[in-house]
Amino acid sequence: MVIGESVFSEAIARGLQTDFIKITSRKFPDREIKTRIDVSKLKKIEDRTALIVIRANRFDPDPNDCILKIVLIANTLTKYGIQQKDLLLPYMFYARQDGERLPGESNTLGIIANIYENLSFNNLITVNSHLYGKKHNIQEFFKSIKVQDLSVTHLFASYIFAKNFKNPFIIGPGIGPEKMAKELSISLDCEYECLPKSRDPETGRVDIAPPESDLLNKDVIIYDDIASSGGTTELAYRLSEIKDPGSLTIALPHLWTSPGITRLSLLRSIELITTNSFRSEHVKRPFTELSLEPMLVKHLQNLSNK
Repeated sequence: MVIGESVFSEAIARGLQTDFIKITSRKFPDREIKTRIDVSKLKKIEDRTALIVIRANRFDPDPNDCILKIVLIANTLTKYGIQQKDLLLPYMFYARQDGERLPGESNTLGIIANIYENLSFNNLITVNSHLYGKKHNIQEFFKSIKVQDLSVTHLFASYIFAKNFKNPFIIGPGIGPEKMAKELSISLDCEYECLPKSRDPETGRVDIAPPESDLLNKDVIIYDDIASSGGTTELAYRLSEIKDPGSLTIALPHLWTSPGITRLSLLRSIELITTNSFRSEHVKRPFTELSLEPMLVKHLQNLSNK
């Protein structure tokens, strides 16, 4: 069975040909949350394996609410005899807080991982986490939970390929997304360059080295895992724009917060491409949104067959 809040979760259930139970939640004036699922329906379902699907709100971020919902729903399922539980997080909350940069900081991702471990999930499925392809990968934070950190590069490659770019070139803002940039460059049969990046741990200010490659008349695709404030992506755009490319495209598996989206959508002559890893129903979208459901259904089917 699939348990979630939105049409996204229901589409996953249809693809898997399994039951769907909707999560309803309310927030009180003091910001406390209460969640509920239809337990009468739960009692009638023979499949005692549950997949909890949680997405954050793209324009009004609520990662802490999402984590609390996971805790509440997982405990409710255990109460009603569901022992086999998997968790699907298209975006992995707190993956960017994977260590201590300054003395006294919390190892937030490690703490969140312990919460999920204590809820007895078997599998955690996510998409291009901030640690995707890095030496310090996300599985290291989990002991019993098996983590699948999936790549959506093929989705972007298929979409970009259809645009018939003559001279594509991939720019990765920082060394971190090098595996992603390399994957996309192989798919599009083109070159790539990752721009060295540094971040001040006190202020959060980001500096990026300018591209060394010749970008004249190239169809430049800036490819990174996420934009929230949009600052890093905009800086990579500005540094690339100076070198007179033929076109500029921004491709991000994860894009959220209204200020960041507005900042990037105002850049001159760009197409902004992302996925539906966040909820953005009934809101005007100044970007192209690629659907994750078919890829996730295929992965989940393969997982269940193992």
